[in-house]
Amino acid sequence: MPNMETTEPGARKVLPIIYVLDTSGSMEGNPIGALNQAMNETIPILREVESENASAEIKIGALAFSSGVRWISNGLEYIDDFIWNDVKAGGLTELGAALNELNSKMSRSEIFQSDTGFKLPVLLFMSDGVPTDDWEAALDAANIQNKWFLNSTKIAIALGQKADRSVLTKVVDNNPEAVILVNNLETLKTLIKVMSATASKIGSVSKVNTGTSMATQIVENTRKQMGGDTGDAGVQNPAPPVPTPAATGKSQSGWDDDDWN
Repeated sequence: MPNMETTEPGARKVLPIIYVLDTSGSMEGNPIGALNQAMNETIPILREVESENASAEIKIGALAFSSGVRWISNGLEYIDDFIWNDVKAGGLTELGAALNELNSKMSRSEIFQSDTGFKLPVLLFMSDGVPTDDWEAALDAANIQNKWFLNSTKIAIALGQKADRSVLTKVVDNNPEAVILVNNLETLKTLIKVMSATASKIGSVSKVNTGTSMATQIVENTRKQMGGDTGDAGVQNPAPPVPTPAATGKSQSGWDDDDWN
């Protein structure tokens, strides 16, 4: 695999977008139906976004967690090859298992394989409940052992008041601005589509505005696309802002500086 700094000029790098989705028993019924509908409607949108993108081509991954984890995709797949297979709800909420799986698979020997290099990966989490396993140990291990995970752009959707937003905030680099609380299913469907398209556009660039994390910028732009003040539509930020990733040593520059394993 070539060094990212020596890839052919003009070649499009891969932008990985990985959905990490709670499919536990509490999602049964209308919530899982809304998730399936949203994902089915999101894929054509991403295909259109990519067709207009000169700097990046999109690869999609989808990881469901409940009692254990299951890849809905075949690792990372090019957007033209990706087909969403509807998921069913059931089981526990093993977020830690999902984090362990990301730690295991986010490497060049597993799902990150490309001759043209990669843009900063985007991880989109969604949960409606409280983890039932040791997610903290799994998160610590992923941040220590896996630079792909550590430096990825992370955003979370907390579906409903029972979602543990404090947990999701820790998962997304202690950035509460990157956690969105959604109070109804119609808003969830719209949010997944708009956020996915926004993440694919912003994620394809190497830098964001000074002092603003890429995750925060994606959320801000998503809220604008949904009408600015979306609080009445069921979308809320759960907490005041915290220092940006720049203040905590998290890279914002993409993958041009190091050829990580």
